[in-house]
Amino acid sequence: MQTAARVMGERVAGKIADHYGFESQKKKTVEELIELADTLIHYDGRCSRDEVIGEMADVQIMLWQMEHLMHCESDMKMSIDRKLDRQLSRIREEDQ
Repeated sequence: MQTAARVMGERVAGKIADHYGFESQKKKTVEELIELADTLIHYDGRCSRDEVIGEMADVQIMLWQMEHLMHCESDMKMSIDRKLDRQLSRIREEDQ
């Protein structure tokens, strides 16, 4: 179930995405992913929890924008569900 804040965030992200367009936001998404990766690598005392959360938020916002621009919100939900189910199956197999 989505919260009102998440729905609003996705809606605002869609407006931002429409304003800047696909190519611009594709590049921005890559930049934000790199920044998150770098921050996670340094989350050993060199970066704070708040810095990691901030970068995670940036990436989430960009992913909402890409979903909007690619018109793939429902496909993403289905793909996520399949991947989570597959991993849960693997965990069950490990536990046997």
